[in-house]
Amino acid sequence: MKLIVGLGNPGKEYEKTRHNVGYMVLNELEKRGITKSDGLVLYTPGGYMNTVGPEIAQRATKEGIASEDVWIITDDFTLDLGTIRVRVGGSSGGHHGLESVIGALKSDEFVRFRVGIGCNVPQSAKDYVLSKFKKSEIKEVDQMIDRTAELVLECLKNGVEPKTLNPDEY
Repeated sequence: MKLIVGLGNPGKEYEKTRHNVGYMVLNELEKRGITKSDGLVLYTPGGYMNTVGPEIAQRATKEGIASEDVWIITDDFTLDLGTIRVRVGGSSGGHHGLESVIGALKSDEFVRFRVGIGCNVPQSAKDYVLSKFKKSEIKEVDQMIDRTAELVLECLKNGVEPKTLNPDEY
């Protein structure tokens, strides 16, 4: 059993923001009919990204899922728009949501899918991640969401291998 978690912020004001890419990928997986009978628990935490770790740890415990079987999907503003990086373990890289998860799970040995939301941050990082995608980016964002969902399913089938995919590779 795997716990697949999409990170983001709750509430209408955060819908379709760069910070909610994890939610968007989870929604795409749900559209594809993924259920608990597939050995997966898809989970969208109710709290804000930077403090959601304890909620995720509690859900993993409730489902009897070890930290290494927790898969986190989150945004990453240090990656170009459309770049997807998957790996097991490692630091938070300064991502407060991942810091919260690492602290609550007391482990960094979980799978993370970091989804690039653009790294040319023209304003404060907080303002940037909470901004909506530009109209000119929507097609690429839709492809990125679709490809990230495919990558999650590929990793479930074939195992997790560290990799970075750039938009021209999908």
